[in-house]
Order: sequence, then structure tokens, then C-alpha cells
Amino acid sequence: MLEILEMDPTDPVTHFSLANLYREDEDIQHAIEHYRKSTDLKPDYSAAWFEMAKLAEKDQQWSVAKEAYEGAMRASGSTGDDHILKAAAMRIKKLTKRLK
Repeated sequence: MLEILEMDPTDPVTHFSLANLYREDEDIQHAIEHYRKSTDLKPDYSAAWFEMAKLAEKDQQWSVAKEAYEGAMRASGSTGDDHILKAAAMRIKKLTKRLK
């Protein structure tokens, strides 16, 4: 995968796929880094925002999770991805209650 990334470091899907591999290996920081890179390259990549948020929440990185759920909501609102929009809204509501 790293070889593919070297050929095209601006491909958001490659960063997303690499993040998923890091997540499977429980390398949370690298996974979040590549989810973030994919959203930097494609701000309306709602799946990347949502996966980053879930992983950050699992790792108790509350501010990262909140930011990523908000990004997922913005991205899914602009792309019409109602499933992620509803799921992110539910998760951010629970996260906000937890942080109070």
C-alpha cells in the first residue's frame, strides 16, 4: 500500500485504505493521520470523517472525535449521505453528553 501511496500521494482513497489497514493493526495514530489526510484532500469524504471520529472516540481523543463527527455531518450534508449524517448526529449528541 505504501508503494501505491508513493505513486500518488494525493489520492484520498489510498489514504483511506491505508488508514483502514493501520486501524486493523491497532495503530491508531497512523490511522487517524491518514483519515485526516484523506479528508484534507477531499473535504466531502464523509466515510473518512466518520471512521476517523469513531476511532478517535474509541481512543478517548474527544476533541478529535467531535471535530471529525462535525466534519462527517458537513460532508454528508453536502453529498446527501443521510446514513452517515444521522449516525454522526447521534454519536456527537452522545459524545457531547459524555463530556458535560
